[in-house]
Amino acid sequence: SIKKWYSTEWITPILKLFTLERFIDVFTLMMLEEKIVFVCENSHILTHLVYLFTNVLPKPFYYPYPVVSMIPD
Repeated sequence: SIKKWYSTEWITPILKLFTLERFIDVFTLMMLEEKIVFVCENSHILTHLVYLFTNVLPKPFYYPYPVVSMIPD
């Protein structure tokens, strides 16, 4: 099934990819404005992951830095 951006069903499967410790590490790095690189073979998962960390989780704040979600081979 195709998941819509406005639907929230995709959030739980993405979060399940992380252990609690890893999630806290990544979220902390994001809040400290450190560089983060996600690597994933599945572009759909990668896109959702980047969207989650830059648009969903920081609310009510917004992520003001450039995001490069896909880098070609």
